[in-house]
Amino acid sequence: LEVDQWTDAPPALVAHLTNVAHAVGVAITAVWAPPRIGLMVAGFEVLHLHLHVFGASSMAEFDFANAARTVDPAEQDKYAAALRAALRPSRILRACLLPPLPTV
Repeated sequence: LEVDQWTDAPPALVAHLTNVAHAVGVAITAVWAPPRIGLMVAGFEVLHLHLHVFGASSMAEFDFANAARTVDPAEQDKYAAALRAALRPSRILRACLLPPLPTV
């Protein structure tokens, strides 16, 4: 199922994505303890439905112009491993596993 605009997605898909984003946000909080968890649906930089879930300490961090231009691959791997480890025992993530969505 390809979806360009998030409002074109079936409500069940949007609910599922939000549940998964919630689990990722909980894991980010557990690993890095940011003041807030950001959740954004933009769609301008990549033309398909996807969610951005990230730790944030100010509204400036919602602006892609302020994003890191490069990230050391080894550092990124370390972050990914920490996030995966936080998600593995997550009952929240398992609760996100919904039945297959109907095709539209």
